[in-house]
Amino acid sequence: MEALGGRYCGGIVRGRMEGQGSYTLPTGTEYRGALRDGMFDGEGELLFPNGGRYRAVWHRGVPTCTTHSLHSPNALFWQRQC
Repeated sequence: MEALGGRYCGGIVRGRMEGQGSYTLPTGTEYRGALRDGMFDGEGELLFPNGGRYRAVWHRGVPTCTTHSLHSPNALFWQRQC
């Protein structure tokens, strides 16, 4: 899950991201939330440079229950899928 050139602020256990933290990918996309063994694990959200958000409950880096926002010129739409 850790990408070369990314920035992380949070706990570290056994050299891996652990606990609550913030991880910014080289693309500018930021993850904020729970991490375990270097992966997104628990509640967290991705914040995209264009203002979009992708909230999810993650399990070992895979989203299992999601809520994401889609931006359009006139509105903000939310979609939930569990």
